[in-house]
Amino acid sequence: MLLHALLVLLAALLPVAIALLLIRAEADQLAHESSDEAAQVVIRQADAILAQAMAVSDHLLPLAGRPCAETAPRLRETSGLLPHLHAVLIAPAHPYYCSGQGAMPRAPLDALLHDALPAESDGHALLVVQDSPIVPGQPALLVVRSQADGRRVLVALDGRYLLNFLGAAAPAERYRLAVTARGHDGALRRGTGGAEAAGTRGRLAYVATIDSQRFPYAVQVGVRASLLAERSARLLHSYAPVIVLCSLGLGLLMRRVLKRQLSMAAEIRRGIARGEFHVQYQPVVALDSGRCVGVEALMRWNRAGMSAVRPDIFFSVAETNHLAVPLTRHLFELVARDLHGRWLPLDFHVGVNITSEHLESPEILDDVARLSQALALQAPRLTLEVTERQVLPGTPAVLEHMRRLRAAGVRLAIDDFGTGHSALAYLERFPVDYLKIDRLFVSAIGTGAVNAPVLDLIIALAARLGVALVAEGIEDASQAAYLRAEGVGFGQGFLFAPPMPADALVAWLESQAAASGGAAPPGHATGPAVVPPLA
Repeated sequence: MLLHALLVLLAALLPVAIALLLIRAEADQLAHESSDEAAQVVIRQADAILAQAMAVSDHLLPLAGRPCAETAPRLRETSGLLPHLHAVLIAPAHPYYCSGQGAMPRAPLDALLHDALPAESDGHALLVVQDSPIVPGQPALLVVRSQADGRRVLVALDGRYLLNFLGAAAPAERYRLAVTARGHDGALRRGTGGAEAAGTRGRLAYVATIDSQRFPYAVQVGVRASLLAERSARLLHSYAPVIVLCSLGLGLLMRRVLKRQLSMAAEIRRGIARGEFHVQYQPVVALDSGRCVGVEALMRWNRAGMSAVRPDIFFSVAETNHLAVPLTRHLFELVARDLHGRWLPLDFHVGVNITSEHLESPEILDDVARLSQALALQAPRLTLEVTERQVLPGTPAVLEHMRRLRAAGVRLAIDDFGTGHSALAYLERFPVDYLKIDRLFVSAIGTGAVNAPVLDLIIALAARLGVALVAEGIEDASQAAYLRAEGVGFGQGFLFAPPMPADALVAWLESQAAASGGAAPPGHATGPAVVPPLA
């Protein structure tokens, strides 16, 4: 019951987990979109400002090299019209630069530009600085217009102006923005606790870099984790009713399924007591001769007053609720009751399905011994078919049981091979006599289905291991012909005969024997048990 309660809890929590993942993904998407929008706003404004600064630099370039007294009025006029721009002029022969205030010592500017820009070039360049003689004590974005003869115009965009704009586009408590010039160190940052701060304030959950398409700079956008948490909480609050309803619904559904399983487990116990289970037998034939060499015992359940329950359903419920061994033991009892005293051909085998749990249990040897004793008069060879639904554990008990069963003449088979846990190492470890090819692979013969090559691999694997093959679900002659040509020895399916009750089986066997001219008199087979042709 504790396990069932845990499963119900996990089912109820599943929608919550899925919702949290989806909410986080949606919050991420919203943060990405909003940060991209903020970056695009910054880029559009910065592009406009830089275009203006470059136009100013082109306009002032002819003044570079003239006396500062002559150029100062023009530089002051520019600063008056565009207070966020500060322009200075550099001439190669002058030991000073010209500004709106007149001549200034050139050495500080030369030191600033020496490592960042070539001495002589022709064109524009961008440079981010945290302090410069042009805008003392403040960060700035420098637009440098160079002439090949060494003349230069420096237009400094006041960092305070741009940082204030960054703050308006993306508040510092939610985003961290930075403007960087490509190819140069340094950046104008917003949202780091100060324009010049090097560290970050608050963990960043997402960082992206968007390049300007017009100028050599980029805008870096960092989204703070607190923003994602805020948006996730808002989304969670919006979706909470739906999440609660889904959790309750899935929890109740799981509870109902488990309750139904428990109910069916109880019904299985009652069905065994009431005799609702019965066995049908499907013949197994040798593909080379068509002669029936055995049968597979198939358990069926007809619940009183209800439709039949599919074997895969009630066996799955039995395995989940530790009823597999009692159910298989009941199957043994039904087979013994059905076939005791019946006429069976010589060299005949009876295949019975068991689970790995039963094979591992200490009772398996006694259960098989009782079944063999009940059928001793007919002397069929028993074949235990282990289903692949559960992993066959390689414990010493399992290996010892398999050894003792084979020593007693019981054959072992892997049923529905290829659909469960079998592997090459698995088969090399456990001694089995037959592999039963699942009908899924037989039905793929001649269809070009993707699982058709698996059949050839199974056939090659069986040949390598020296294991006989039984093909299930053969429905037409072309399938039988293909399997026979590939060396598969035995088959079963509606092409040969459907599953049938014990009375019908005996009548069918007698008719087959009579048709072949080798009918045995009613009674039982005589002589000692021999190894069947499937061995």
